[in-house]
Amino acid sequence: MLLSSVIIFPFLAAALVPLAGVFGKRPREIFSVISGFVIAALTLALLPLVRHGSGVSVHWLPNIPVGINLDALSVNIAVIAGTIGSLIVLYSVKYMAKEEGGLRYYALTLMFIGAMIGLVLSDNFLTLYIFWEIVGLCSYALIGFFYKDPKAVSAGIKAFITTRVGDIGLLAGILLLFLYTGTFNINQTIANIGQVPPLVLGIAAFGFMAGAVGKSAQVPLHVWLPDAMEAPTTISALIHAATMVNAGIYLMARTYPMFSTVPGWSMILCWIGVITALLAASMALVEKDLKRVLAYSTVSQLGFMMFSIGIGAIFASQFHLMSHAVFKALLFLSAGAIIHEVGTRNMCEMGCLYKDMKLTAVCFGAGSLALMGIPVFNGFFSKDMILGAAYASGNYIPLLFASVAAVFTVIYTLRMYSMVFLGVKRTGHASDAPWQMTLPLIILAAASAVSWLLVTRFNRAMIASGIEIEHLSFGEFFHEMFLSPVTLITAAILAAGIALFYYRKAVRSALDFVIDPFLAAASLGFGFDILYNKGISVLLSSASYVSKVFDEGILNGLNYLTAASAVSLASLFRKTHTGNLNLNLTGMALGIIFVLVYMFWR
Repeated sequence: MLLSSVIIFPFLAAALVPLAGVFGKRPREIFSVISGFVIAALTLALLPLVRHGSGVSVHWLPNIPVGINLDALSVNIAVIAGTIGSLIVLYSVKYMAKEEGGLRYYALTLMFIGAMIGLVLSDNFLTLYIFWEIVGLCSYALIGFFYKDPKAVSAGIKAFITTRVGDIGLLAGILLLFLYTGTFNINQTIANIGQVPPLVLGIAAFGFMAGAVGKSAQVPLHVWLPDAMEAPTTISALIHAATMVNAGIYLMARTYPMFSTVPGWSMILCWIGVITALLAASMALVEKDLKRVLAYSTVSQLGFMMFSIGIGAIFASQFHLMSHAVFKALLFLSAGAIIHEVGTRNMCEMGCLYKDMKLTAVCFGAGSLALMGIPVFNGFFSKDMILGAAYASGNYIPLLFASVAAVFTVIYTLRMYSMVFLGVKRTGHASDAPWQMTLPLIILAAASAVSWLLVTRFNRAMIASGIEIEHLSFGEFFHEMFLSPVTLITAAILAAGIALFYYRKAVRSALDFVIDPFLAAASLGFGFDILYNKGISVLLSSASYVSKVFDEGILNGLNYLTAASAVSLASLFRKTHTGNLNLNLTGMALGIIFVLVYMFWR
């Protein structure tokens, strides 16, 4: 009953939101909040049930058993979606209080959470893909929630189309694997992967990678995520921390045993990750919009996770996914509280908010420290583990790229915090948000400081689930974090980031010939949007030209040829139409005689 309800209940709750809304706005909000926490409780109840293989199986389609995967990889992300999602629903009560479309908002939010839970708990690729597309649909609808704003509508369409590019590859990969293994079941597909020819396996591997690159906003399909900031900040938090972008990371970790032997697959995934981490961190350096800085930060941190999977450090990637979910939800919800008070997302119009919003400043500071990788916050431990895995595996050049991205992370985080909370006051009076908004901040801030303590329990759960990772005791974990050579790299990253931020004016003045062009390119998003817009423009122009040639040159030509042929043929018989009745009767008589002669002659 529990295993079925954990997937069914979110969709049932989403369907019942309109019914609760019949009784008024307040009952609708109460129902949604209670539903959110019930979903969280259901996902938490899965933790004692973690094991290898499926927990329940039903025949949803003929000859296709559909089950729930209860290993630690699935349950971990389901818990993240359920618990953080519930806090976001509570936060929404005040944040969305004055906005129209509350019924649509809460129904879609609950469905969004449920779709993500269904995606990660699916034990076969068919239902995983169905939930994958529901996640995409919900993100499209919620990014464009403010449908009267053209920018929001455009952002929703951009997200939908961009992620569809990758989804085509994923669907093709799923169908190819089914064609050769005869099953959609994930574990059975992994067991039978030897039946798939190497060429087909390679095509499927890169098809799956394309799906993950689109969903998790990796280069070159990262362009949708910064524009998705037109969504309500609560939805931004949900997308970045609990749902959408985690799907691609999960898919790569889940399918790593299948595709790791495909030549070049792991290395390409590794390089996609580090390039994404570096480019996104660079773009965050010059951004003035608070939410877009956090969006680029998410893209960068997802790059670290992809990099980790590419070098085979599956546990490190999932540990960082968990850490990132906590501190990025904290940062976005803190940003929502700030925007709710000052009425702007432009950091240049903020400043010195620490005096008016002390609690928010402390919570945002905790998230910032975790993002920078400062001990004792969770981001330090998980990011250090990724860098340690790269060092241990000998991937020194990608490690260098990742280290530079980490330095940039320190710089843009310090810049962001100082522009918002320090310096000169540029806004009117502000205050901390109501308790419905501050309570989730306090919970998430505390989690940012202590969630890393779960690392050994998480490690044991993944090993018990049959996932091939190294055993990690707390002593080994402590040694790796503080006494290994990577500790020096981490310390150097933090020192370099802090020093470059503190002496930024002097550094920029001395190296302006290098830094200014680099920052100018970063401010333009390194030309990705320009390139895509130009490409689409050329494609549309070419399509228009081809259409014109086809319509006017071919179809119209055929029409004119047909008409001319008909006229010519008619002209041949025109002389027979004399209008003389005697000739017509004579012709009819001769025709009848000819037919009779022919019949009797046979």
